[in-house]
Amino acid sequence: MKKKGIHYAGIAGIVLLSAFAAFMVLRYFFPPIKQINMATETFTNQKFKRTVIELTALGDSLTEGIGDSTKQGGYVAPLKRDLVSEYAFKNVATANFGKSGDRSDQILKRIADDKKLQDSLKKADLITLTVGGNDLMKVISGDLTGAVNEKKFDAALDVYQSRLVKLFGAIQTLNPKAPIYLLGIYNPFYGQLDEAQSFGEYVDRWNKGTRQTADKAEKVYFVPISEKFMATVTDRSASSSATSSDSSSSDAADTSQLPIYLGDDHFHPNSLGYEMIATAFQDEMIKTQDDWLPKEK
Repeated sequence: MKKKGIHYAGIAGIVLLSAFAAFMVLRYFFPPIKQINMATETFTNQKFKRTVIELTALGDSLTEGIGDSTKQGGYVAPLKRDLVSEYAFKNVATANFGKSGDRSDQILKRIADDKKLQDSLKKADLITLTVGGNDLMKVISGDLTGAVNEKKFDAALDVYQSRLVKLFGAIQTLNPKAPIYLLGIYNPFYGQLDEAQSFGEYVDRWNKGTRQTADKAEKVYFVPISEKFMATVTDRSASSSATSSDSSSSDAADTSQLPIYLGDDHFHPNSLGYEMIATAFQDEMIKTQDDWLPKEK
């Protein structure tokens, strides 16, 4: 009686065929890593016409860098560092024209009178602008309890929006090509004074009006910061308790709720706050890079 043989060659063929079919299915649904990487190519792998960028920073104390313990000009230094890193620039040449206390009308006057500022604006590839906080504080006139005349506030906001249009026009007359990045304002009293929380409502309304004006202008981008700063408010009671034996209980209570982005004056940003502002500016610049950074063809 003849025994049936096992056809190993046939079985091996079936196994190989099945394995190949499985491989093709996996390859279809899960492309090789190289293919995925090429599909998600980032800015750093692109070629740009410019390797040196000119940035002019204009505005109030936030541009001057009041509160910055590094004494490097607030957000300007970290913004320069991050842009060089992001795009592998040879350099980002910066010029800081921040002046503490300036309102929109005073910045407008500086543009008209300051030849050095005019020359810097003319050659800028990027322009940052911080304005509005001092205009709002003039309207509030130190009253943070919410007892602000609504008609007075609305009229002041209208005037401010009109002045912003003049500011944009003055800058763009000197340089119609460079985009303007306009920083919103924040509530410096958030998390510190319960009776001053209503001030945040005026900040929100001021920012809304500012954004509306910026959105109507060509190549002007509103850069929000208020919510980012609110998110950093933290309870410092744990850290302050370690030093409570060296300070009065009232001092410990005062420092336990301070926002982590504020400097020693409890009003202007500290170095961390300016890093956050720099990041906010950079994020918007990356989103709108086609306006200021042409690629090589």
